[in-house]
Amino acid sequence: MHVEAIKTPLIKAGDDLTQVIAETISTLPERSVLVIASKVVATSENRFVPKKTGEREEKFELARHEADFYTDPHSSKYGLMLTIKDNWMFMSAGIDESNANNQYLLWPKNPQAAAAQIWEFLRQHYGLREVGVILTDSKSMPLNWGVTVHGIAFSGFECLKSYIGKPDLFGREMKMEKVNMMQSIAAAGGSL
Repeated sequence: MHVEAIKTPLIKAGDDLTQVIAETISTLPERSVLVIASKVVATSENRFVPKKTGEREEKFELARHEADFYTDPHSSKYGLMLTIKDNWMFMSAGIDESNANNQYLLWPKNPQAAAAQIWEFLRQHYGLREVGVILTDSKSMPLNWGVTVHGIAFSGFECLKSYIGKPDLFGREMKMEKVNMMQSIAAAGGSL
């Protein structure tokens, strides 16, 4: 696998992301997978909410509105709000404050639809038959320092590669092994 970082101009609210891709990437080989940070998509969708007070409770209230399920941050000795949004578990519904110019940046409106739209654009614009797209976000893991990148939506390829029924190194038939290709590629693409 070859992993390459692609530098784009600074994405601003309302930018046409497909136009930025077309202007930044001159060619894209068959079987490429384009990994895009969800923050980039959300920025192009203008998913900003201005800060009024900047207090933690303001962000918690916004997270309550954005999340499908949440824990009360006051129930955590660390004051953290654990949330589930679109079947993903995050802190504060994935609401970001970094690089948001004193605003809150929400998740993309529909990450899966955005991935599918970008996938269709790549196929048409570059004349590709086999190409994939992954939208990513950062994620904290309990008992680990730092964040990792993981996929939240994908399009254009099979997410799970099954080894069920295949022999292991010693001929024993595998019963459960499936590799999550989206997460594996997202981790590689997000590490640059």
